Amino acid sequence: MVDDGGDGINYDHADWADAKIEYEGAKPEVVTQPKEDAVILTPKSPAEPRINGAKVFGVRPGHPFLFAVAASGERPMTFAAEGLPEGLKLDEESGRITGAIAQPGTHLVKLTAKNSLGEARRTLKIVCGNTIALTPPMGWNSWNCFAGAVDDAKVRSAADAMVRSGLIQHGWSYINIDDCWEIRAGSDDPLLKGTPRDAQGMINTNKKFPNMKAFAITSTPRD
Repeated sequence: MVDDGGDGINYDHADWADAKIEYEGAKPEVVTQPKEDAVILTPKSPAEPRINGAKVFGVRPGHPFLFAVAASGERPMTFAAEGLPEGLKLDEESGRITGAIAQPGTHLVKLTAKNSLGEARRTLKIVCGNTIALTPPMGWNSWNCFAGAVDDAKVRSAADAMVRSGLIQHGWSYINIDDCWEIRAGSDDPLLKGTPRDAQGMINTNKKFPNMKAFAITSTPRD
């Protein structure tokens, strides 16, 4: 039986198998792994425009629409979209498509990315209906790196790194704050304590994220 370690539901571990290693003769020696030079084999993206990322995007009727055309190549670059459904618009400089689609339906949109060296074209399929998450969510999750030590500055740094590395131009667009951004009920930690929800029932952020609304707007990855 595994019982509570005295700290709630966290950090309760158990050794189920009682695993052991038995050997005869000389004591086993640790083998040091050979050290190899780090080599990057992925070729650099060409200077000419190339549209990468998703070819299909799903959204529910009436819900906010946000899709960034992921395109590598030399900047400045301009974008065009032919056949956008009513309610959507394209920012020609950033390549972001925003707005909302009122009615269900499928739309084929012809995308173009252009710079001084040439242009690239691709068809984007927009599906408005009950089937969402048609595009695999590619991005970064705070828990795997920082767990409870996450804060405003670290997430901003991750967003900036996604832009600097060029991942944003290959379809990587999500920055997820997994946990530890909210008030922790009953905590004595000055960074975490407080009232969990406001008068409208909305979750309050802790002092590591002093202004979540401004943070979400200003930390949007951009090039």
